[in-house]
Amino acid sequence: MLIGFVGSSQFNPNVLPALAMTLSEIGDQIRRYGLMENIPAQAVANTRNQMYLASESIKHLQSAEVKLPEETERNLKAVKTELGSATRFIPMWVKVVVAIALGLGTMVGWRRIVVTVGERIGKTHLSYAQGASAELLAMAMATIGAADAFGLPVSTTHVLSSGLAGTMLSAGRCEAIRDE
Repeated sequence: MLIGFVGSSQFNPNVLPALAMTLSEIGDQIRRYGLMENIPAQAVANTRNQMYLASESIKHLQSAEVKLPEETERNLKAVKTELGSATRFIPMWVKVVVAIALGLGTMVGWRRIVVTVGERIGKTHLSYAQGASAELLAMAMATIGAADAFGLPVSTTHVLSSGLAGTMLSAGRCEAIRDE
């Protein structure tokens, strides 16, 4: 029921009871084991999937034209916040390890990155100003920052490549962009 609702956003009167049942099952699992960390490995995936499904269902309910009592809306918002904090996190050690790996990779392979991104996107070489504006100003930094603020997944490589192509277009060099 909830999968269909999330996929179509078509409200059905059975959505609320299905959501209540899913939240009850999640609560039972967590009560039974005390913490998410204590749930057996074979049951964790199902519990996390139910948590994601419940969170997305609440999000769709909030955006749908469904009139719910004010107290119910407050409770759903609180539940969604709790589900989000339990499922959407990255431990600090993962962030540090990824940052170190990216830094080391760039230190070792910087020349190949520069040649590929800076020279092979266009038919002509970029000026320093074009590279700086694509990287820092309105293109890459703003796009990646906005995507992060809205929780959207983006590829930084694709954003940077698009930014470089945009600087070529803004410089009136449409013919300078490779079309292959």
